[in-house]
Amino acid sequence: MSSLQEMSRQRSDARIQRLVSQRLDTDEKLLEWTRVWHSRPGRLHIFAARYRDIAVLTDARLILFDVGWLTRRPRRRVLADRLSQLTVEDASKAKDASKIRFARSGRRSMLLEFKSAAPFGVELLQRSGRIANEIISSGTK
Repeated sequence: MSSLQEMSRQRSDARIQRLVSQRLDTDEKLLEWTRVWHSRPGRLHIFAARYRDIAVLTDARLILFDVGWLTRRPRRRVLADRLSQLTVEDASKAKDASKIRFARSGRRSMLLEFKSAAPFGVELLQRSGRIANEIISSGTK
């Protein structure tokens, strides 16, 4: 990675940290973030509208931020759902977490698409499963 790309990534990290930290609960920590394409899955998904966003994963929530068309800077929060309320599944054909489908009861599902097999997708699948298992086990006690 060139030094220019590294500097750009550091600035993006700082901007994301600043933007997200204003909206986090006191005990919540930012785990990971990445750029994604998000859309609504459908029968003719190839024609679906796709939006370039920034997905942020905290220890309790999945947050999507809209980015500017030209600058690609994060602008506004589009979604902030608790992981305990989401149903998350791997929608990629290769099962490599490059496409993640998630839904919340009462809402239509959404699809996050990554460039390739992304650690973000794997972490999201693990976190949502762990939280769901904790809720199930705490409810049975």
